[in-house]
Amino acid sequence: MRSSFQTTYPLVDDKELTASQISRLDTRTKLINLVGTDVDIVLNEDQEGLGKKGDVLGLEVNMRPAGGYTPDMYNFAYETDVYKIWADMVAFDTNTKPEGKHHFCAFAGRRDGKNFILDHNAVMSKYGPNMKMWGRIPDALSGAMANQMYIAIFDTEEELNTYFKDLLSCYGE
Repeated sequence: MRSSFQTTYPLVDDKELTASQISRLDTRTKLINLVGTDVDIVLNEDQEGLGKKGDVLGLEVNMRPAGGYTPDMYNFAYETDVYKIWADMVAFDTNTKPEGKHHFCAFAGRRDGKNFILDHNAVMSKYGPNMKMWGRIPDALSGAMANQMYIAIFDTEEELNTYFKDLLSCYGE
């Protein structure tokens, strides 16, 4: 069975957590029995009046997978199936799905009414082979996210950064 708290990526302000911080989080998640549970944990660091400098604080724990397109992005980033992994853990107490190749997976959201340098056709022409999902975001969610979304994968961080620059650059900015 997996440990309560696992991460292989930065979680707080683009900084890696220290071994001590991970250990404290692992202990705390075991206290509320998160072992084998798919959760969405929101963390923050150095909140005035709460804890000591450098403490990582759990602001929110949702006893469910992260929302929106996040499970799809996990699948694209690791060539995997998070739903199968979860089902395996429930049914077999282990993961039977091997991890695939790692990619950088990016969500770019665009708002209507902005004068983007690359229109939709230019985006698809340039990044079509990298695209995993694209389309309109439902109106009920667009206020918090964007009106149009593009999710793509890349092999390098440099390609990822160029993608964001290309998709989000507007005339006059």
